[in-house]
Amino acid sequence: TLGPVRRLTAAAERIAETGEPSERVSEGGRDELARLGASFNTMLASLEESLETQRRFVADASHELRTPLTSLQTNIDVLRGEVELPPEQRKRLLDDLDRETQEMRALIGGLLELARGGAQVEKQEFQFDEVVEDALERARTRFPEVSWQTARLEPTAVDGYRHRMERAVWNLLENAGKWSGEGGLVEISLAGGELQVRDHGPGFAEE
Repeated sequence: TLGPVRRLTAAAERIAETGEPSERVSEGGRDELARLGASFNTMLASLEESLETQRRFVADASHELRTPLTSLQTNIDVLRGEVELPPEQRKRLLDDLDRETQEMRALIGGLLELARGGAQVEKQEFQFDEVVEDALERARTRFPEVSWQTARLEPTAVDGYRHRMERAVWNLLENAGKWSGEGGLVEISLAGGELQVRDHGPGFAEE
C-alpha cells in the first residue's frame, strides 16, 4: 500500500538533489495515491517548463546584448585612440554611440518585460513604414558595406505594439546584414501590409 508513497518520496528527493525536474512517477490506478502522483507530475512539468523558459531567457539576453556592447566598445576605443579624428568622423562615431545606447535601453526594457512574464502593454496605432525607415537607417550605419535597396515602402498604419515591432524589424535587417557580407545586397519592400526582407547570403544548411 505504501509502495507508491515511497516511490513519490524517492522521486522528490532525487529531484531536490539533482535540480532536474524531468523525472516522472507512475500514475497507475484510480485511488487517491494515483491522483497524488498525477498532481506531482503536473507540478514537475510546470517546473521543467519554467526552468527551460529561464534558460532561453538568459541565452536570448546574452545574444541580444552582445552586438550593441561590442559596437559601443569599438567606438569608444577609436575615440580614445591616439589618432586625431576629423570632425565629421568624430560626429559619426558619437551619433553611432547615441544610437547604440538607445538600443541598449530598449533591449533592457524588453528583457525586463520578459522577466516579468510579459507586462501588459497597451496597443497603439502607429505608422509601420516609419518603423521600417528608422530600422533601415540604423542598418545602413551598422553595415555600410551592404547595399540596402528599397523597392517600395507603402504608408502602412498598424494597431499593435510599436516597441515589439521595432525589435522584430531590426532582427530581420540585422540578420540580413550579418549574412550578406561585403558587397552584399538586401532588398526591402512594404506593400499590401506585408514586409519583405530578402538577402542573398548562404541561406540555411540542408540539414
